[in-house]
Amino acid sequence: YDVSQNENIQQLNRFLAHEYSPLKLGGVFHAGVEVHGLEWSFNYSPSKTRPGISCMAPRKHPHHHYRETVDCGRTSIPFVEINRIISQMLEDYPGRDYDILRRNCCHFADDCLQRLGLGGVPGWVHRLARVGANVENMLRAAQAMHDMVTVGCGTGTCGMEPSPEIRSARSRRSERPSSRGRAERHSSRNRSARVLVDANRELGVFGHMGPSDA
Repeated sequence: YDVSQNENIQQLNRFLAHEYSPLKLGGVFHAGVEVHGLEWSFNYSPSKTRPGISCMAPRKHPHHHYRETVDCGRTSIPFVEINRIISQMLEDYPGRDYDILRRNCCHFADDCLQRLGLGGVPGWVHRLARVGANVENMLRAAQAMHDMVTVGCGTGTCGMEPSPEIRSARSRRSERPSSRGRAERHSSRNRSARVLVDANRELGVFGHMGPSDA
């Protein structure tokens, strides 16, 4: 199926994976598995009690546009065992576990065919989802690295505890008078010297001002 009834998606899928093309690159697909006259598929459901797997008449999904049937072979598993497999998958695929990139209808179809002893769906059916998942993983890793560098190296430690030598050097720097303080004290001494010089000039012949004259 082409996902939804949107004509733009149908055109995209025809371009990337035309029904009669020997080379299919991928597309935006919905997939189901037909077994004994019933089509099984996996969909999202917000309900905790409603399963994500549903069955219907083949090629009649109401929300998607049917495009082609891919022959995946015939299973030799008995009908009773098929029922057991489907019952188990109802438990394994709750609707709230649906993920558009990592656990969608195409993943379910592939898993179902393998449990039926077949080879799974062709790779092009869920290739676009795999590519999207890989891209998302890379973006998450890059964001995590960015956050680690921003939080860690922004403090000068890169997320690591500073060594005793670094802590000791920082402590000595914090105890050392700042250059601004030294400059202010030096400027204050210069002002005092100028005051004494000016006072000596004013005293002239009367002598110099000393500690006892102050």
